[in-house]
Amino acid sequence: MEFKGQYLAYQEYRALSGTLELTPFSLLEFKARKEIDDCTYGRLKKLDTQVEEVKLCIMDLINKIKVQWVR
Repeated sequence: MEFKGQYLAYQEYRALSGTLELTPFSLLEFKARKEIDDCTYGRLKKLDTQVEEVKLCIMDLINKIKVQWVR
């Protein structure tokens, strides 16, 4: 399955010390992206690239969602 429109690329995630493999990362990035889209009414979808703050927010949400999955 191919995930399009990611706000944080896998290579960027790994550079930020992310430890997930590609598939779990893609699933969690999708969930995090949808949370951000809900909060911003989808306004970030229109941007070609995301700012650093959005990428760091995605990273933070991925880590929080990952913890919930482990419970």
